[in-house]
Amino acid sequence: MLPLSRKKRSKYMWRLGITNEQSQQQTGPGQPTSPPASYRYFKTGEASVVGTKYGDLNQDFCVLKRISSGGRSDILMALVLDGHGMLGEVAASAAGEVISTRVEEQILRTKKASLEDIGRRKMKEIIQDAFQKAHEYVLGLYNAAPPEYHFPCGPAGECTFTLEKLEESMIYKHPHAGNRLIEFGTTASLVIADKQRVVVAHVGDSDVVVGALESGFVVANEMTTRHCGSNIKEQFRIGELLGEDDALMECANLRDDGYLEVINLGGSNSSVALGMTRAVGHFHLENYGVISRPEIRFYDFEDEDICIILATDGVWDVMHPRDAVHFVCDSIISKGRSEKKTAMDLCETCVSMQLKASGGADNTTAIVISIPHCEADIETARLIDQDETNFSI
Repeated sequence: MLPLSRKKRSKYMWRLGITNEQSQQQTGPGQPTSPPASYRYFKTGEASVVGTKYGDLNQDFCVLKRISSGGRSDILMALVLDGHGMLGEVAASAAGEVISTRVEEQILRTKKASLEDIGRRKMKEIIQDAFQKAHEYVLGLYNAAPPEYHFPCGPAGECTFTLEKLEESMIYKHPHAGNRLIEFGTTASLVIADKQRVVVAHVGDSDVVVGALESGFVVANEMTTRHCGSNIKEQFRIGELLGEDDALMECANLRDDGYLEVINLGGSNSSVALGMTRAVGHFHLENYGVISRPEIRFYDFEDEDICIILATDGVWDVMHPRDAVHFVCDSIISKGRSEKKTAMDLCETCVSMQLKASGGADNTTAIVISIPHCEADIETARLIDQDETNFSI
């Protein structure tokens, strides 16, 4: 674990709205002490870096929204998605819009002011419904594939593929780059939070971490577990499904590296390998156990919690969660940078690490959220400075 000095810890707590007993006293009627009251709210920043693997194509997508529920409390919604396959960028953006819109509508419909008031059962219903609606929408895009599609093909640059319909599937054809089965989907990691509680839901490998300062040390509490063949629970689920059908068993297997590989997918004589076992979308792989049902976790904030990081695998493949938390703390505390600047620096650093390790870099996206701790008068804080809160996309 990486230590943080008392001075730096104190400075960061000041920024988030944590003060000692003396500083919590007001200096006069309607005059809150430092820090400025706007810091009572979540401070957020997001960034996305294209990388090098796919030319100018970015298949990542992210959403940040503030939901004013019940007229008294603000709920933050953050979402990162990482599309894969041809048209993966379409899957990511479409799923992001559907999930965020559906969740916002359903939360507002409850007319409740906090996640605790809404309740765990209702939140699960809202999230599961949103992921299912997104999944159905993305599957519907399969039959709307454009007749031509431009896709990066390594050193050869961008290639123009043409659509061809087969008996059981559709492919994109190119005279030199070969044929590509149309099979696309996206990860989705969702955070819904108010000042007391956070709900995390995810499919795929875009992870979520809550960072904390415990006894002066930076720690990372991982809120998600990657859905892939290396996940014991997913191994069992996929194995049980394939074991029930000899035809599936003959053409599908979980590789040692965690990938789900299927041969002759969609009758196309194509072999497809997917590095996850849960995702939104996937017209054909749905039959082989790739599901869109999210894992959902509820977590009540502790005094030590200081930030939340949502990111695609471009971050987590090269940086340990604890290192990412320390990176965020150091950027905001020592360097005085904003959450948005911190998110961009995190992405750019991880892209550089990828390039150094393998010579190529994936699309890399991150959202950084500072967590409020103070039990101050939220209504007074809102009146003093509404504009300084940062919930923009």
